[in-house]
Amino acid sequence: MRAMTTTSTAMGAASTSTTAMTTDHAHDLRGASRRNLIIALTLISTYMLAEVVGGILSGSLALIADAGHMLTDALAIGMALAAMWMAERSATAERTFGYERTEVLAAMLNTIALWLIARVDILRGIPSGFHGRGPC
Repeated sequence: MRAMTTTSTAMGAASTSTTAMTTDHAHDLRGASRRNLIIALTLISTYMLAEVVGGILSGSLALIADAGHMLTDALAIGMALAAMWMAERSATAERTFGYERTEVLAAMLNTIALWLIARVDILRGIPSGFHGRGPC
């Protein structure tokens, strides 16, 4: 965030300069987001492990399949946390913008993964619509 300051000179012309505002607002939001993601990752991973154990003990393919779904959620959250960590790195001479683009790239990779998973699900589901059962 930048603050604009205007000062008058002896001739009456205004001179404008920008100075960086020192607010911790953005950092507080990033910290809160990180905490929330860590909590979500912990909960999802715990439930995922419980579903795997329950699925194995009961022989339930549905529980094991849902655990696989939760694994993809955990991986997406882990990727978001890694991107947040990378984005905090300082800018260098080679990377003048810093590493903030990693968050956008992580979101793009997550979107591509979701599209690929949806494509596979749709392609596997089409035969069941015609024949009453899926390919598996």
